[in-house]
Amino acid sequence: ESSWDVRSAQGLAVMQGGSEDPGTTAILDAGTYTFTMYDSHSNGLCCQYGTGKYEVFVDGELVASGAAFNSTAESTSFDIIGHAWPPSPPPMSPPPAPPPP
Repeated sequence: ESSWDVRSAQGLAVMQGGSEDPGTTAILDAGTYTFTMYDSHSNGLCCQYGTGKYEVFVDGELVASGAAFNSTAESTSFDIIGHAWPPSPPPMSPPPAPPPP
């Protein structure tokens, strides 16, 4: 009954999963994203029917979390700043000039 996704600012799903997808990791480009936790029965992930919860981390910082909510979806937006994958290679320097003859 539970699923989730992460969408870009353009509304494109860049990650998605269900309650059986713990510990999902991805590398995302810089930008604004929205994590949404869906619950088809509107009874949350904890309390009356268990002890579930969700947590979303960006670079080790908690940006979204929840367990008890009374709706079919709960969303949190977050920004990723200064990340791009793959990283750009370092600038190339011209090779040293050959020694004079």
